[in-house]
Amino acid sequence: MARSIVVKFKDKESKFNFKKISRSVLYGKKKRIFLDEHDKECTLATIDTAYGVLIRSGDASSVHIDDQRNFIDKKEILGMDHNGKTIERIPSTLDVPQDLQQTDEQHVLDFNCASLYHLKEEVLEKGLQVSLENGDLYRFDFNYYSDFRVETGILLKNDLGYFALIGKETSVPWTDKGEALSECFETPEDGDIDFEML
Repeated sequence: MARSIVVKFKDKESKFNFKKISRSVLYGKKKRIFLDEHDKECTLATIDTAYGVLIRSGDASSVHIDDQRNFIDKKEILGMDHNGKTIERIPSTLDVPQDLQQTDEQHVLDFNCASLYHLKEEVLEKGLQVSLENGDLYRFDFNYYSDFRVETGILLKNDLGYFALIGKETSVPWTDKGEALSECFETPEDGDIDFEML
């Protein structure tokens, strides 16, 4: 069963089905196809240089192993902070109601968006619907898988429907107008410039 993004607005829950929007969906894509002498599509494969084994697409994957080459399940992997302390794994937020916090356009402009989801409302609380239609923006915690960090989601609505921007918040350093800046490089004299390098 498909999981949903569930948010809470004034103690009332709304539920959205979601689908990731990729660049290929927005702009289309091209695929180069290789044909054999009988005009049949070729399948990509790799030959292992050590043993000569033919590895087809899907035959190999990345796994975690210990120094004895024993398989390690993802659930057994621990996260550590910069001080070497163990970090607790944070569960997925899907199907779990997340509190909405109103935000503004400046927050969205400073937001580092990694993924974009198109939302289809399954249950939409009336007050939240009206607020989104008025152009209000809301942030919420988002974690697709059980992981060691939580991303931020931004819920919005436009003429094409409901969307969620997923990524992380960024902080932009600003400098006061009157603050003196120190140069981090030396400006060469005109005679030191090699114009052949320009």
